[in-house]
Amino acid sequence: MVSEPLNLMASVCVKLLGENQGLSLVDRIGNVARRAIGKQPVVYDYLFWPKGLLSLGLSEFINWEEGTRGLPSEFSTNIGGNALSALQAYFDKWLEKKGHSVKKIDDAVAGKALIKLFYLTGDTKYLKGIEAIYDYIAGLPSDIGGAFEYQSTKCVFADGAGQTAMFLSEYSRLMGDHEAYQLGMKQIRRYLDIASDYKSKLPYHAYRCIDNNTRVEKLGIVGWGRAVGWLLMGASQYPELRDYAVPLFDLAAECQRGDGLIPWCLSTVEGPTDTSATAMIMYAAIESGYIDQTFLSKAKCGLMKSMDEMGRVQGAQAECIGIGLYPQQYGHYSFGQGAALAALSRYHIVGRDISHR
Repeated sequence: MVSEPLNLMASVCVKLLGENQGLSLVDRIGNVARRAIGKQPVVYDYLFWPKGLLSLGLSEFINWEEGTRGLPSEFSTNIGGNALSALQAYFDKWLEKKGHSVKKIDDAVAGKALIKLFYLTGDTKYLKGIEAIYDYIAGLPSDIGGAFEYQSTKCVFADGAGQTAMFLSEYSRLMGDHEAYQLGMKQIRRYLDIASDYKSKLPYHAYRCIDNNTRVEKLGIVGWGRAVGWLLMGASQYPELRDYAVPLFDLAAECQRGDGLIPWCLSTVEGPTDTSATAMIMYAAIESGYIDQTFLSKAKCGLMKSMDEMGRVQGAQAECIGIGLYPQQYGHYSFGQGAALAALSRYHIVGRDISHR
């Protein structure tokens, strides 16, 4: 039965979304150095991307759960109501905070989920939060080509390109803002134009413009799985970027293992697999219409088999702690849980009859 594993996954997401998970590992490490030199430490980011992916997963689950109401009664669940309540409680708490602040480019992921929540509820109070996220993104520093830079690093990350593109496409549809749509599309197009490896065609994790913007320095590993996932999740929202997205999907499909999962780095042959990267790429493939039955059905099976008896999706790579620093630790992480729920819910929304396409 489809509903049981998705219900278990969603229940875990509801629990994780309600927890205050504290600072990310990157910020905790960075705060040691900041305090040592007398700088203000980074404070907790309520909307940070792991929570954003949890929110996205729950919003897609709610859409799937609502779609089961026309199916036989054994498919209908009560978990969808809990998921909606959890989403509302999460974003309501943020809106109640003074200024409902947006702290990082990564908060764009939660913004996409917030727009979905607005569609689900019709509650106009969420519009001020959506606008706050848009205003933050629109005011980000950018390189000479208009790509958003991450904080004070002067670097453009694949993560940020995909995250902002995801949000801006949804925002443009909600607000009828064509400029926002073009701005989001620019993030992916520019990134893949100048930060891809000329031989493998896989993206580097980051880049920066140097020598008065006359030269590009490509940074990090080539083909990191979650970087590819972010870029494809962004590209999937723009039909105009199909020529950019399809070759990357094809490369991901070529790297897919027999168990349906994708390696943590697409340029590796025998390295560990990563359920978070697999889920992100699977989600993007469905969103973009890249409906390859073999790829999607294998990815679905791989993710389902990675779930333990409590509904926790295992096998996600730990959080990246900097350019070129990718811990070889794999387990259950909130971002992997949220991405898996989003991908599998979307699979069953779009692909109930996928085997007949």
